[in-house]
Order: sequence, then structure tokens, then C-alpha cells
Amino acid sequence: MLPLPRYETQKNMYTKTAAIVLHLTKYSDTSNIVHLYTEHFGRTNYIVNGTHAKKSANKAALFAPLSIIEVEIAGNPTQDLQRIRESRLLLPFKTIPFDFAKQAIVLFLAEVLYRTLKQPIENEELFTFLEYSIRMLDGTMAPANFHPVFLMQLSKYIGFFPNLAGKGLFFDMESGETCYQRPLHPHFLDSTDFEIFKQICQCGYNDMMQLHMNRNQRTVALNNILQYYTLHVPEFYGVQSMEVLNELFD
Repeated sequence: MLPLPRYETQKNMYTKTAAIVLHLTKYSDTSNIVHLYTEHFGRTNYIVNGTHAKKSANKAALFAPLSIIEVEIAGNPTQDLQRIRESRLLLPFKTIPFDFAKQAIVLFLAEVLYRTLKQPIENEELFTFLEYSIRMLDGTMAPANFHPVFLMQLSKYIGFFPNLAGKGLFFDMESGETCYQRPLHPHFLDSTDFEIFKQICQCGYNDMMQLHMNRNQRTVALNNILQYYTLHVPEFYGVQSMEVLNELFD
């Protein structure tokens, strides 16, 4: 896997950095705000002009969800709503644009990341994980279990991966630990749901095909994971793109 280019600041105050697209929102008739997770500045929001202009250096297709791009920023790259001068694609997808299931997963994961990654702080390990995960999704032939595995792996990098060291039959989602007795609050998993949850936590991308879940089990597991995120990520709320995923992967 080729390394992505590291950021550089030029004398004319243009800064280049690799970035992952999380979301694009309309700002005016001629510009948009692109929400990115960058390699060296964390979560940033920049203004991009002329995405629909024929001769623009910033085509709208470059800012599709989870696109891995390089952007050149005019001004201080850590300051919100600076302008993108130029952008280019770093990783052309081979399968995602042509696979409806992968497109649905991309929309879902981009929405989760948009709601989760909010700090403008460098986290090179997290960026590397995200870049690697996107490559794996584009390359896999069996994406059915990718999104639940991704979410649990992501929790390692943002600080609330479950502690599964105990032998308890229940999982307390508030504390993130196993327990022997049913918690007094409603945020826990019983033995059946916890077993599937635990299997997902213990899986990586290379062995995710060994997770045997039907559509209903996967939906329940994904809802449990999102509830876990809700308890540990401030202002995390309902993910709209979840509805599309519920109809996939029998």
C-alpha cells in the first residue's frame, strides 16, 4: 500500500494535506462547505468554490463521501472555513461506485464519522486506520459484515472499545464492561445479544466473513452498536442512512 503524501506548507501560505471527505453542504449558489478529516489537522470544515463549474479545479465528484483526496488550503489550515484552492483525488475507487451495497455502507459510515469525529486535533493513527479501512472496503468481495466490524474497530481509536476481559453473561453499555448481574439501568446486552456483540469486537477485516449473521441479527447488532456509540459520543443521535442498510445482506 503506497503511503499518502504528508502535508506541506508553502511560502505563499498554501498548505497541502491528505483528507477524507465526511460530508458536503451547500454554502451559497457558487460554493459549498466540505467537512473533512485530515491527516494532520483532524476534523476541519473548508469552503470550496465552483464544484459545478466546467473549468473548476474542485469538481463535485471529488467530494463524494469517504473519498480520499489531497486539498490545498489558502491561509491557516487549522482555522475553520478557510478556502480550498485546489483538490485532487488520491485513491480512485475500483468497486465502490459500481456496487450498491458498498455505496450504502459508505453513506452510513460517512454519516457516523461526521457525527463522531469533531475535534480539530491531529490523530495520525486514526487517519491511517480510516484510510486503510476505506481501501479494505473497496477491495473486499463480501462487505456484509464490514460496517459493524468497522464501528467496533473505530471505538479503539476514539477511546471506548469494550472491556471484554470479564466472564460475565451481561454487557453493561454504560461502563463498557462485562458483568455477572443484570444492571439496574436499561443499557445492557443479555447473553444472546452480547455473544454476537463480542464476536464482532473480536473480528478484523480479514476474518469478518466468519461472522455468521442473518439480516435480522445484523440489524439488531448494528442497533446495539449505535446505542453504545450514543452512550459514549457526545451529541451522537439517530443515523438516518441506517434505514437503507436494514434492507441489505440477506
